[in-house]
Amino acid sequence: ILMYMADQAVALRAIARHLRPGGILAFEEPDFTLTKSIMANAAALPLSRQWIFWVFEVFCHTGFPLQISLSLPEAFRQADLPLPQMYVDTLAGLGADWAGYEYLAESLRSLLPLLVQFGIATEEEVAIDTFAERLRTEVVNQSSVVFGPVMIETWAHKTSW
Repeated sequence: ILMYMADQAVALRAIARHLRPGGILAFEEPDFTLTKSIMANAAALPLSRQWIFWVFEVFCHTGFPLQISLSLPEAFRQADLPLPQMYVDTLAGLGADWAGYEYLAESLRSLLPLLVQFGIATEEEVAIDTFAERLRTEVVNQSSVVFGPVMIETWAHKTSW
């Protein structure tokens, strides 16, 4: 949510007004710079690396922040909120039965119009209808692990603010 806000502090302040004392203001935002770093160091899974390249490029073209994690504490400060707690999390999976292949494919499907619009990839290159199965095959055949986007969880408790 916050990555789509022009002014994160204004958004945080507006949302915080609706919290009761003891309430929690919490967000989960992707960090594409960290995701790209993990993928660069991951086992050689071409389709997995292609997935993050495509996603990274779409967000580069749209102008959305790629590394929101570093800006969130400052946004909380500017909103006159307590410094947030933060946690880094990422989706990781392996084996034939992992449900994340479909999640990654559907995430990519949602970006497909932008991939084509920005000239990053064609529908034929992406082959979205077979993406999940091709990714599953790649991971299983290489006895490897695939990673999803790195997510940054950020939260603060409402006390006196």
